Amino acid sequence: SLNQLHENLVALKESIFRIPLVMQYNKIDLRKQGIPVLPTNILEHDLNSKLKVPSFEAIALTGYNVPETLKKIISSTVMSIQRKLS
Repeated sequence: SLNQLHENLVALKESIFRIPLVMQYNKIDLRKQGIPVLPTNILEHDLNSKLKVPSFEAIALTGYNVPETLKKIISSTVMSIQRKLS
């Protein structure tokens, strides 16, 4: 959970606001099968309103937005490392 991640980072003297982070809301395809899934705007409000990190809806089975999510976290990580090294 995000709370556990936050606690672990605090123990390491790091902030969840200073690490590369991306949200991926997976299994959005279940909506079409009649399976209740929280709307993305609610997920964003509940999970990302304070962090304000990039987020993506995704379908792992088809790969929808999976490469985009990966590219974003890679680029964010590279930029974070570059900032720390400069």
